[in-house]
Amino acid sequence: ELTRRRFGPPVRLEVDEQIDTRVLELLTRELGVTPVETYKLPTPLDLRGLFLLGDLDRSDLKDEPWMAMTHPDLAPQERSQQGDI
Repeated sequence: ELTRRRFGPPVRLEVDEQIDTRVLELLTRELGVTPVETYKLPTPLDLRGLFLLGDLDRSDLKDEPWMAMTHPDLAPQERSQQGDI
């Protein structure tokens, strides 16, 4: 339902019935959802709608691009030559 609304406060929170208590407390606190508005479900959640968040033109919701680097100790080494040893 949130994917159709795009903006506005959540009206309910659906979570897996085996969710960690600390994660559930964090979500309810940050989303401003009460325990009455929280539903624990036995089936896997369909999270595909969350991919739409990445398409929003909201720089405040995105991290800076990160360039992956290989640590020098893990970088490929030059092959030893006959006279190196």
